[in-house]
Amino acid sequence: MAALYKLTKWTEILKTATGEKIPRDLNNSDYRAYLQWLELGNTPDPADPPTAAELQLIQDGIDAAAARMHTKLNALKAMTPAQVQTWVTNNVTNLTQAQDAIATLAIGMSILARRI
Repeated sequence: MAALYKLTKWTEILKTATGEKIPRDLNNSDYRAYLQWLELGNTPDPADPPTAAELQLIQDGIDAAAARMHTKLNALKAMTPAQVQTWVTNNVTNLTQAQDAIATLAIGMSILARRI
């Protein structure tokens, strides 16, 4: 027997009777009803597994991010400490860029740590 709700691959919950997608928002009365339904011990139907095409898109994104990190690490490897400082000053000017620089630093440190 199908449950009243079904999880989706995304963040919404599907109301199975109507096909309506409910956002995870406490201001939404349908979402609050869903939470009460859960509290009563009910379990939603699981989300459908990702398709092969969706899995490929995820892998492509991971591969692209890894290639960007590799390119950055190779560029930084060739720089002197003063050049790295200049690069950071010129290229890390907002939170997104700072998070990216920290991620690059963490990857570089993990590579170095494996060599110890």
